[in-house]
Amino acid sequence: MGNHDYLINSNYIIDALKDLGFKSLINNYEFLDKELGFISVHGIDDYYMGCPDPEETFSKSAQVKIVLMHSPSNYVDIENYDFDLAFCGHTHAGQIALPGGKPIHTAGGPYCNKYNYGKFALGKNENKNLIVTSGVGYGWLPFRINTNSEVVLCEVSSEKN
Repeated sequence: MGNHDYLINSNYIIDALKDLGFKSLINNYEFLDKELGFISVHGIDDYYMGCPDPEETFSKSAQVKIVLMHSPSNYVDIENYDFDLAFCGHTHAGQIALPGGKPIHTAGGPYCNKYNYGKFALGKNENKNLIVTSGVGYGWLPFRINTNSEVVLCEVSSEKN
């Protein structure tokens, strides 16, 4: 869940997604099935409006750990935990940017300016990857300028790229 989900009614959204067959991973984890059982997916609650609990989120894990979080600011919660890849949004890539994509304003939070959009290598050995997408919605104004909406499709492999 993200800040807008909490502002609307997160329980309604969780129930609606459950009715559609989706499982919520709020401070929880799931192991992938069968031959992908060496991968665990971890979801941590929203940095702003939720109650992030990284200890519970990572209470069990597989060899490869993928994290789903709403905001780059959730890195505050998980930076001392081992993970391979984290996905988030929240920033809308600034939502309103100069030509070329430099945001005029970024979302609040300790990492939203530094990790506003793109792929980043994190950690002491840069062995943790963070992908921040611009997402499909908008925040404080109902439009975007010089920032496109997007849905990101990633292929994860064991090869270094």
